[in-house]
Amino acid sequence: MSRVLCRILPAVALCAGAIATMSCAWAADIAGRMTGDYLQQCVSDQAACRDYTNSVLQVLNAARSLGQGRNYKGCAPSPLSLEDTGKLIEWILNRPQQATGYAADDIAMAAQALWPCK
Repeated sequence: MSRVLCRILPAVALCAGAIATMSCAWAADIAGRMTGDYLQQCVSDQAACRDYTNSVLQVLNAARSLGQGRNYKGCAPSPLSLEDTGKLIEWILNRPQQATGYAADDIAMAAQALWPCK
């Protein structure tokens, strides 16, 4: 039995490392995306825009529920409808002076303003 475990454990460790790397890359993609690129995508591909917006909100809501959402105090519904995604984008577009340049931060700011926790 121990020989089988000795063969399986390195494979499990390798898979766990690959999953962690993919998760970090996905999180880096969400955190590093620029607002201008996000808004341009929203013009060219509404479905991808909505998917990205919902991914960001999913991370923000999860962080808030785990007590890690220091900066996000919103309670946006998840997933957002196409109409709600449009409201969020409009909020960002109407307040360029408040934009941070990072899509995730600007989505969080807009979601917090549109859907504050009660």
